[in-house]
Amino acid sequence: MNQFIGFLGGWVEGHLYHSVRRSLCGVHFQEFQVFHEGLADVAQEVTLGTSTAADHILTFFPPHPNKVGRSNWVQFENWLAYGLGSHVKETCLSWCRYGRTSIWHCLDCRNASRVPAPSGEPADFPANPVWDFGDDAGNSDAAAGGAPSL
Repeated sequence: MNQFIGFLGGWVEGHLYHSVRRSLCGVHFQEFQVFHEGLADVAQEVTLGTSTAADHILTFFPPHPNKVGRSNWVQFENWLAYGLGSHVKETCLSWCRYGRTSIWHCLDCRNASRVPAPSGEPADFPANPVWDFGDDAGNSDAAAGGAPSL
């Protein structure tokens, strides 16, 4: 069991590391000392914590190709303050401040934290959006635009 926990802790640590690494410029990532110093402890705490806490952490630090944006840092900070993150709050609050500040003040971090648009599509909105959401759960009156029968 200890071997599995060790493996899982290493995976969580690597996931957090690479998620933050691809989301900041090289200079700010290297200067992010509180992250580098606290990463192993946070990974261990997340591994030993509840599965819900681990799910939340993986939402704030998304898998490739997604990145940790400013909104992720804000949501993570709120989760630490009001959610299940009390066991890592002391270490991670400084991560949130550093991440938000770097993205706010550094153009390279801002660009690094953006997720590129899928190839062939504009970054803001698809050219021809599809608004067909299907039938309304088999209710033919609602699908035809009429009021549902009661």
